[in-house]
Amino acid sequence: MNQYRTGIFETPTSGYHLLHAGVNMKISGKSPWLIQAGVKNILNQTYFDHLSRLKQIGLEMPGINFYLGVKYNFETKLKSE
Repeated sequence: MNQYRTGIFETPTSGYHLLHAGVNMKISGKSPWLIQAGVKNILNQTYFDHLSRLKQIGLEMPGINFYLGVKYNFETKLKSE
């Protein structure tokens, strides 16, 4: 949807749609792991974020992004006295 309801110091922005996909996988066991993978902006849409200050100089938001994350949950038991 186009952004035409702007403030005093804002400029209108064209509308855009983004498509993201991701997967989270938790590996249970003695030590818990969380693995994340995904893609953001799958269709490589060029757009300007309406509230970005970089819009004024014509710098578009990044295109397609891949991400991979691995998390390990450290657990420590406190001694009760």
